[in-house]
Amino acid sequence: MQQAEARRESLASQGRAIEAARRVPEEVVRWMTETGFFRMLVPRAYGGLETEPAAMVRALAALAEGDAAVGWCAMVGACSGALAAFVPPSGAATLWGADPGLVACGVFAPTGQGKRVPGGWEITGRWSFASGCEHARVRAGGFVGAGEDGQPIVRHALFDASSTRVHDTWDVMGLAGTGSHDMSAEAVFVPDDRIADLEGAPTVATPLTTFPVFGLLAIGVAAVSVGIGQAAIRDLVAIAGTKKAVPGARPVSQRETVQEEVGRGRAALEASLASLSVAADAVYARTTRGEPMRLADKLLLRRAATFAAHTSASVVTAMHKVGGGGAVYNTSPLGRHLRNAHVATQHIMVQEQTYVVAGRDIFGLDVNPRGV
Repeated sequence: MQQAEARRESLASQGRAIEAARRVPEEVVRWMTETGFFRMLVPRAYGGLETEPAAMVRALAALAEGDAAVGWCAMVGACSGALAAFVPPSGAATLWGADPGLVACGVFAPTGQGKRVPGGWEITGRWSFASGCEHARVRAGGFVGAGEDGQPIVRHALFDASSTRVHDTWDVMGLAGTGSHDMSAEAVFVPDDRIADLEGAPTVATPLTTFPVFGLLAIGVAAVSVGIGQAAIRDLVAIAGTKKAVPGARPVSQRETVQEEVGRGRAALEASLASLSVAADAVYARTTRGEPMRLADKLLLRRAATFAAHTSASVVTAMHKVGGGGAVYNTSPLGRHLRNAHVATQHIMVQEQTYVVAGRDIFGLDVNPRGV
C-alpha cells in the first residue's frame, strides 16, 4: 500500500496515455515486479509474499486509485501467481522459484482442448480477456481433457509466452490499458509439471493456498473497482473546487447536491471496502484454523465482491453526473473512470447473476459449486 500510495499521483497522470497505448508501460511493469505486486499470492516456498487476502484487497484498491489498468493487471498477475500452489512442486520451483521477476497472466475459462500425450498434454485453444498478456512470460489457459476414466476434466496449462500467439482484439470502451487481447495455442506440448489442477488439493498447503482461488479473483476484481471509485471522487473534488456552472456563480463544490453525492459516495466505497475485508478475513480465519472450505464461504466472498463492484460503479456514475458537461470530454478523467468501472462489472466473477446463486443457497435450493 505504501508503494501504491507513493506512486498514485504519477500513475494518475499517465492514465490517458495508458488508455491510448492499450497496455501498461514497461517501466510501470518493472516497478510492479520489483515491488512484489505480481507475487502477492505466490507461496513463500517459491519466494512469494503469500499476502493475506484482505491486505491484497487494500493494496489493489490503492493501486487502482492511481490507474485502473495498472491495478487490474496487478490483480491478474497476482491471481495467476496463485497457480504456483496447484502445479507439481518441480514446475513451481522451475518457474516462480527460479525467477523472482516472473510475471504470469491467465484466463481461467476452459476454452482450450487438451490431448494426453507422454509426459504431458498437447493443447490447442483460444482464450479471450488475457489481461497483461503482452508483458507476461507465462500465460495460463484453462482447457478440457479426458481423465484416466475417460470423463472430462478441467485443468490449466502454464505456457511459455513464446509458444502462444497474441491476437490484437482489445478494442474496447473501458479498461483499454489492460491489453486484454485474445491468446491462442496450436498443438502446444505442456509438461505435466506445468499443469495446474484447481479441482484438487494444493501441492503446498498453507492458509492462503487453501483459500478459494475464485474467491481471490472475485475480491481482486472488486478491489480494483473500489479503487476506480476512489479515483472518481478524488477527481470530482479537484474539478468541483474551481468549476462554476456559469460565470460569477459559486464553485460547484459549494452546491449541497454535489456535497451530498460526494459524501454518499465516500460512505458507499468505505462500506464496500469494509465488506470485502470482513469477508476475506472471515474465510482466511477458517483456512488458518485448518477448516475445510464450504459453499457458504465461497458465496460470502462472491456476494461481497459483487456488491462492491456494482456499488463502486454507481458511485462513479454519480461523480460523472455531477461533473457536468466537462465530464463528457475525453480529456476528463471522469469519463475514463466511468468506462473502466462499468467494464469491470462485466467480469464473470462479479456479474449480478451472483445474487441469483446466493439467493438459491439462501432458499436451500441446489447450487452448482463449480466456479463459485
